[in-house]
Amino acid sequence: MFNYDYNFFSLLFKPKIVGILAVSLSVVMFSSLGVYAQESNIPDWVKNNAKWWAEGQIGESEFISGIQFLINQGFITMPVTNAVAADVNLNDNDRAMSIVVTFNGESFPNGKETIYTYSEFQHLSSTIRTGSTIGVTTVTPTTPTFFLAGLPSVDKASVYRVVDEFVNPGRPPALYDVQIDLLTGDGKIIQTWDYRKCSIKDYVTYLDSSKDTYRYSDTDSSEIRDLVLWECAGFSLVVP
Repeated sequence: MFNYDYNFFSLLFKPKIVGILAVSLSVVMFSSLGVYAQESNIPDWVKNNAKWWAEGQIGESEFISGIQFLINQGFITMPVTNAVAADVNLNDNDRAMSIVVTFNGESFPNGKETIYTYSEFQHLSSTIRTGSTIGVTTVTPTTPTFFLAGLPSVDKASVYRVVDEFVNPGRPPALYDVQIDLLTGDGKIIQTWDYRKCSIKDYVTYLDSSKDTYRYSDTDSSEIRDLVLWECAGFSLVVP
């Protein structure tokens, strides 16, 4: 149940729109009165106010007071309306279509490795503040964490070697930077997530046989997938 103060309703009842709102509120009020007539004690003055206002015998303030009373007493409840964005048809050149991941550090061949076959990326935790540069959001991390998921594939061999260091630690793993670009269908960068001093926090390979799960491949059969969870010292989100 929502309580609305008098000022809120007063702002609504402007001369140009009072006629429209009067009809709406009358419908709500009288339908509520009808539902509760047999089981409530709505004061006669409230009912009379509605009648007199409809006939022009009293002003808006008296009518609003009656409605406010009904709301406060629970005779009228104001529904919560969820705002939903309209469907938008974006072509492939206007929306994110691919993920490009670039690793920079001594754990990768020649100090750098780029992978194009990850299907899912999600940033999980941080404390965000707006940076001084337009188009850049700088993040002061709590513990910046993200995951990448997809189908196990040969082009991820260097990542699997890093996973091996995580699963079978012989020494503390070397830290590295990870840059994640979200690209449109024609190759334009929409966002760049720039993570610094990262290491693997968890890794899992699993069979996804759920029919309710979106398929990374073009087939409708079960998929073997892997998911890598990273933890980093900091990061920034860059919007071109």
